[in-house]
Amino acid sequence: MNKKNQFIIMIQVILIGGLAKMMSLLTKIIMTRELGLEAMSLFSLVNPLILLLLTLSSLSLQNAIGSLISKNPEKKIHILKSALIITIVISVFLMISLLILSRFISNYLFNNPNIYPSIIASIFIIPLTSISSIIKGYFLGIGELKLSSFSQIFEECGRLLFLIIILTLLSNLDSSIKSSIAIFSLCVGEIFQITYLLVFYKNTNFSKFKRFFQIKTISENYYSDILKISIPMTLSRLVGSLTYFLEPIIFTMIMGSLGFDNNTIAIHYGILNSYALPLLLLPGFISLTLSNLLIPNLGKNIRLNNYNACYKYLLKITFICFLIGLSISIFFYFTSDYLTTLIYGQNYGSNIIKKYSFFFVIYYIETPLITAMTIFNLNKKAFSSTVISSICRILLMFYFIPIYKIDGLCISIIVSTYVDVFLNIIHLLIFFKRNNIVTFFFNKQ
Repeated sequence: MNKKNQFIIMIQVILIGGLAKMMSLLTKIIMTRELGLEAMSLFSLVNPLILLLLTLSSLSLQNAIGSLISKNPEKKIHILKSALIITIVISVFLMISLLILSRFISNYLFNNPNIYPSIIASIFIIPLTSISSIIKGYFLGIGELKLSSFSQIFEECGRLLFLIIILTLLSNLDSSIKSSIAIFSLCVGEIFQITYLLVFYKNTNFSKFKRFFQIKTISENYYSDILKISIPMTLSRLVGSLTYFLEPIIFTMIMGSLGFDNNTIAIHYGILNSYALPLLLLPGFISLTLSNLLIPNLGKNIRLNNYNACYKYLLKITFICFLIGLSISIFFYFTSDYLTTLIYGQNYGSNIIKKYSFFFVIYYIETPLITAMTIFNLNKKAFSSTVISSICRILLMFYFIPIYKIDGLCISIIVSTYVDVFLNIIHLLIFFKRNNIVTFFFNKQ
C-alpha cells in the first residue's frame, strides 16, 4: 500500500471515528441531562468495576487475534475458533462470580447499597464484550478498519435509541435504577455493533467466515499463540483496571475519614469521572483509530523483517497523535466553561478541564505506544511499566487526596500516566536498537 492510499485510509477512519464519537457525545449529553447528577455519580462509581469486567472478559483478544491474523492470514478460521472457546469459558466464570459477589461488592467494598442494581446489570455486558472483541480482532487482522469504525456508529445509535425510549417511558425512576439503565444501554450498544458486523461482513470478503461453523474439530489450534499475546497484555490492562477499580474505594475511604458523607463523596467523584474526564478523553478516539492502523501495517513489515519501516510508521502515528492532542488541549483550555454548559447544561467539571487540559496531552500518545509494544511482543515490558505506574498512582492517591481532595486524585492519575508512557518509550527505543534501527537516542553501534 503506497503512502497516498495509507493517507486516504487514515483520513477515512478518523472521520468515521469522529462521527462515532459525536454520536457517543450526543448519547452522553442525553444521559447526563436525563439521569441527573446523583444517578450519574452512581454510574461513575460502578464504571471502574465495568472496566475491570471488560478487561477480563475481552482478554485483549481483539489485539491478540488481530496481531496473529495479520501475521498468519491463512489460519484465520482456526484462530477465531480457538479464541471463541477461550472466551466462552472465561465469560461463564465471570458471570457466575459477579452474581455471587454482587451484594458484597456494593455493601462492603463501595459501602453504597444503591449501586447493587448497576452491578447486576453489568453481568450482561460480559459475554457481549467477548464476542465483539473476537469479531473486531478479525477485522483488525485483515486490515478492514472502516467496517469496524462504522460499527461504532451503529453501537452508539443503539444506545441512544434505547436511552430515549426507556427514559421517556420511565422518567420517574429511582437514581439507582436510572444508573442500571445507563449500564444496560452499554449492552444494547454491543448487540447493535455485533449485529452490524455480522450482517455486513459479506461486503468485505468476510464470507469465508461461514467456514467457521463448518469446522467440527480444531486440527490446528492456536490457544497457546493467543494466550502468549493476550495474557501479558491482559495482565497489564488488569493491573490498570484493578487500580481504577480501587480508585473510588480509596477515594471514598480517604474522603470519609475527612468527614465527608457518602452523597458528597459520590458527587465529587461523579463530577470528575462523569463530566470532566469524559470531555478531556473524548478525542482519544483519534489515537485509538490511528493505533488500529498500526496493527496491519506493522504486522506486514514484521513479516518482511523491515523494522526500519516499523519505526518510521510508529513515529509518524505518535507524532500525529501528539499534535492533535496539543491542539485539542488548547481548545479545551479556552472553552471549558462554554463547552460544559453547552453539553451538560451545567458547568460541572469546567474548572478541572481548564486546570488539567494541557497535562492530558500525554494520553494521546499512550495508545499507539501500547499497541506497538503488543505487536512487537513486548507485553512483559508493558506489564512491568503498568505495574510501576499503578503502584505510583495508588501511593500518590494516599498522599495527595488528603491535601487536595479531588485535585489530588487528578494529580495522581496524570503523574502515573507520565510514568507509564516514559517507561514504554524506553522499552521501544531499546527494542529498535536491538534490531539495528537508528532512532533519536540510539545509533547502530
